[in-house]
Amino acid sequence: MRRICLLALVFMTPAAMAGSTWSIADHNNALVAAAPGSQGVFTVRTNGDVVHAQSGMICPGGYDNFELVDVRVIPSEPIGSNVVCDYGRHPGGAPEFVTRGAHVVPKGDVNKLDARLMIFLAKAGEGASLDSLFDDYKKDVVAANRDALEMSAELELKDPATRKLRTDYRATGWSILADQPSHTELIVGLFKGWVLVVRADYKNATIHADDNTSPEQLRIQLLDIENPYLAFVAARDGLLAQH
Repeated sequence: MRRICLLALVFMTPAAMAGSTWSIADHNNALVAAAPGSQGVFTVRTNGDVVHAQSGMICPGGYDNFELVDVRVIPSEPIGSNVVCDYGRHPGGAPEFVTRGAHVVPKGDVNKLDARLMIFLAKAGEGASLDSLFDDYKKDVVAANRDALEMSAELELKDPATRKLRTDYRATGWSILADQPSHTELIVGLFKGWVLVVRADYKNATIHADDNTSPEQLRIQLLDIENPYLAFVAARDGLLAQH
């Protein structure tokens, strides 16, 4: 696998929600309002970004290939020390959004997604190291996918100032050899006592193209590879900026 180095990451403008007059911020505010335990944990910026109050972590409002479909506050003490932002792509592209009571939600079944991306944040245990945490999360992926074939990470992150590879994260990928083959990418970091995990599941680890592949399909394949790293950097930078 050819590895691509990212020196500077430019964030995509969140995709417009098809068939809806709601903005990304409206949609994400509704998701947060509907999530049990979210009061005092998540806030939504005017651009749709979801901010974790306890750490400063940022869950981007959305991407051209992924919509934010859920936010979760996992019961823990203290409150807000274990949270998740879930993104997905619905079959056929971005979902149509509809209103249900006071909330706007995807019209389709969120359990039937073409691709998924998850940002997970939790307080690290005492004495935890980046390498030990990375090994634990790798074991979780393999335990759930016995036919997973580990491969090198899709991308690498470099420090823009030094142009050297960053050492504050770990990443790897797997080819999932199931009935419907797919790729899983895992990125783990440890910052200021928080463990940050980004996991993405999508169809292709490499760009696939033939005479029937449209430019839009090619673009989505590239975004599937790129956006897990963009999400990791956005979340990490929010954490590091929090005083």
